[in-house]
Amino acid sequence: LSLGATFAWTFADHQLWSSFDGTGNRSNPAFICSNTGTRLVRCSLENTSANAAATALQLVGGTQTVAYCWCKSPATATTNGTIQVGTFAGQFVGCVSEGGGLAGYNGTTGGSQYIQSIALSNTVSGFLATTGQIKVFYCTVYDPTVDGVRWTGTPGVQCCVVGSLFSNCAGIAIN
Repeated sequence: LSLGATFAWTFADHQLWSSFDGTGNRSNPAFICSNTGTRLVRCSLENTSANAAATALQLVGGTQTVAYCWCKSPATATTNGTIQVGTFAGQFVGCVSEGGGLAGYNGTTGGSQYIQSIALSNTVSGFLATTGQIKVFYCTVYDPTVDGVRWTGTPGVQCCVVGSLFSNCAGIAIN
């Protein structure tokens, strides 16, 4: 599926999407998961817009699972990053987040888990959080321009980084 600059694809309540391949060229998120019960499995999602808010995937509301998916946005996406996690209480399993001008996984307000996922060549950080709760288990962060995992405030209760590999970080592995 190829989207133009006008439309976003929204995955809604209690849906399972598997082997979905989509490219968008939007100045906002190209793909949006909203509400409870959405599952994305083995999907490839990319936003090719040079706009600062060009997020590949945005997750808002409810509990969702994203498994074995690849998401990419350009380094010019400095507002939100490749994957933007809003009010989200779900998990990423075996995913790859490539590029993005703020973070690979931007979990600033969510209570998300990242399990065996990869943050690849992200501008600024692989994983970003303010005071939100993020849990990073057995992930790989390769080649971020600043930090591997970065909190911009005091980490939330039960935040953790366990068994993860950090390679070629320009800044600090965990900041």
